[in-house]
Amino acid sequence: MTILRSFYTDTISMDKWKELLFNCFSFYRVFWNSCFYAICISLLQIILGIPCAFGLYMINNKITKCFVFICWLIMLMPPQITLLPNYIGLRDMGMLDTRIGVVLTMTFSTFVVVMVYQYLKGIDESYVEAARMETSSIIKVIWYIVMPTIKPAVLALFLFSFTDSYNMLEQPMFFIKDIRKQNLVIFISKVADTGKMFFPAAVIFMIPLIIIYMVVVKSIDNSILGECKGKRVKVLNIILIGVFWVLMIFFTFAGRSIHDMQLVKVMTYTPKTQMFSQQKGKKTKLYWLPYQFAKNDTYYIVSDNVINGEERTCANRISLDIGEAQNGHYPILNDEYNGETLIVKRNGRILDGEEVLIVQKLQQR
Repeated sequence: MTILRSFYTDTISMDKWKELLFNCFSFYRVFWNSCFYAICISLLQIILGIPCAFGLYMINNKITKCFVFICWLIMLMPPQITLLPNYIGLRDMGMLDTRIGVVLTMTFSTFVVVMVYQYLKGIDESYVEAARMETSSIIKVIWYIVMPTIKPAVLALFLFSFTDSYNMLEQPMFFIKDIRKQNLVIFISKVADTGKMFFPAAVIFMIPLIIIYMVVVKSIDNSILGECKGKRVKVLNIILIGVFWVLMIFFTFAGRSIHDMQLVKVMTYTPKTQMFSQQKGKKTKLYWLPYQFAKNDTYYIVSDNVINGEERTCANRISLDIGEAQNGHYPILNDEYNGETLIVKRNGRILDGEEVLIVQKLQQR
């Protein structure tokens, strides 16, 4: 239903997709932020959680069991409880409004520790003891003996961790004020009221999760069965995944260029002032235009308007009263005109308030 509604306004069209992909460049930034947060947090949780769980498994006394029970309790607590302590810690370390700060608050996961610990309890200790007789490196024991054994559990935990961090809302909302560092969840919550870009953004939001699910589930099946089945399906999945990421990278770098190609190209001119003779010999300082720009039918001033979260150069129509020439200079008689930059040449029709592309700024001689 979300996919269908992304193509439907009053009729079937691509207007919503065009608005998102070619006129909302903040979308790409928050999309890659979400991928960065999810990948970093998931990997760090796995990298830190496995050694912690292995240490608890090897010691295995009353103290470790008590620690595991505490981890269970922490895991059952809602994450909102830790927002204030994390905020105070990041503030004291000067890491508020940084991407690293968000990643740091989500790095350690008791869920990963508890789940890996429970899975390790099903491993025969003789394998670990035999490996420890061959090497004194705990890292080698974990990598060569423990990891192959718990690979399905690790992949499943990576899927849960990636999904959780990809969907996180509270941490970026409270710890980050710069919209350039926020994630896709916050972006979707902001555009939900307008509805124009909501459904296309929601469709793209779901695709990385579907990709991760497909890859992880297939890897779990292969690790359990010890063989790879459905090679044609696997190749097709790789092609579809590759196409998606190539398109996202392409639109990220080429989206603005495609957008600029559709804009009206304009030349601008900023008038200067000089003294002009008025009635009864009085002289007044007025803005003036040269001859080639004084005979235009319509005039537009250039202003910066916020469109989709960023400032864009727009054209706003203005009515100018041009006086008689003095020494080749045509005075602007409007009292409300304060020297704003004017559009003096354009290669197409401009609507009032429409975004334009400045290709040349003309200077007075």
